[in-house]
Amino acid sequence: MLRAKKEGWRARSAFKLIEIQDKHALLKKKSTVLDLGAAPGGWCEVITTYVSEGHVVGVDRLPMDPLPCVTVVQADLETESAEALIREALRHKAHVVLSDAAPNTVGHSSTDHLRMMALVEIIWHYAQMFLHNGGHFVCKGWKGHEWSGFVKKIKPYFEKTTLMKPDSSQKESREEYVIGKTFTKNSS
Repeated sequence: MLRAKKEGWRARSAFKLIEIQDKHALLKKKSTVLDLGAAPGGWCEVITTYVSEGHVVGVDRLPMDPLPCVTVVQADLETESAEALIREALRHKAHVVLSDAAPNTVGHSSTDHLRMMALVEIIWHYAQMFLHNGGHFVCKGWKGHEWSGFVKKIKPYFEKTTLMKPDSSQKESREEYVIGKTFTKNSS
């Protein structure tokens, strides 16, 4: 967090998205981007440095301090009202749907992994709903059997999928990001 504050970012997670963007170039100047699980806004900050003429929507159940050029939606993705709120804020399909969200943990590895996977499935539900045909998807997960199954499940929906653990991730962390490029609505 010290490095993040020193470099002017809200959160250390900003460095992870910068690494993903440097390697995969997903964010474009005129992109419409949906950030699910956006609080405290670290990824939204990074997004706005690449998306200067697009539209950015950050969604989280927690409050988030405003950011210039970001529409902030406070909504719990597990509620029925979230879809309508996102649809209204987004206005049209997103070129990029991404998420660095993580659930509250209890300290029991198996339970925490299952909670993460439940959240990942919710993120995927929204991605399928709001991702533009040809768009890109980035989602954090935690390594494990269910994560591998999820990655395999979404693979047919993209022309290319890759896994990445950014160098800025803590070494002991099980986190990994799936990057899906060029979304196609109908999987084969």
